[in-house]
Amino acid sequence: MSSFCKNQEYDFISDKCIVSYCFHISENGNLLNIGVPKGSHETHVAHIAAGHFPGSPEKDGLAPGTQIISLSIGDPRGTCPSQAFIRALNKCIELKVDIINLSCSVWPCMNFGKNGKLIKNLIEKHGIIFVAAAGNDGPGLSMAGNSNGIGHPSIIYVGAYLTAEMKEFMFCHYSSDEPVVFPFSSRGPSMDGSLGVAVCAPGAAIAGVP
Repeated sequence: MSSFCKNQEYDFISDKCIVSYCFHISENGNLLNIGVPKGSHETHVAHIAAGHFPGSPEKDGLAPGTQIISLSIGDPRGTCPSQAFIRALNKCIELKVDIINLSCSVWPCMNFGKNGKLIKNLIEKHGIIFVAAAGNDGPGLSMAGNSNGIGHPSIIYVGAYLTAEMKEFMFCHYSSDEPVVFPFSSRGPSMDGSLGVAVCAPGAAIAGVP
């Protein structure tokens, strides 16, 4: 099996342990990295964005068949080291991606220092669209962006909303009301004055994993 980035080759540990893995070989073959997902979140997000089922289009994601590059920047503790975040952004520039989706809400402050400069560079110079989760720290105001409410004005933050139909089927609560923002979804504006949340999308009952 070769590097995934070259031939998109991957495998599973066994028929009973369906954990996928792939290889990344670098430094002229002297360094082998084995990539293994640390959870189901990546699969869940990828399915929403690009799931493709030719025989069952109702299961498709928003952009079926879109090519995805998955970069893990967090660790099992739920934290995101700043250096991992910067390495991932630089890799996106190197690979000339079109869109970045940051689906976690705990990351280093993105409005200051190297992080802010790098984000501004990849958006303004390289034309990369940057979309990020608003976070799950609602319903208090000024919590969008991350845990301390600091965002970046060039990022499109997405919150979660609940429709009347979702209320009925998920919570047995009939309502003809307009969609509402989920209580857990972070709100704007950010404490730095930026909008905080630009758009909202359905925030439940969409899952590609059990």
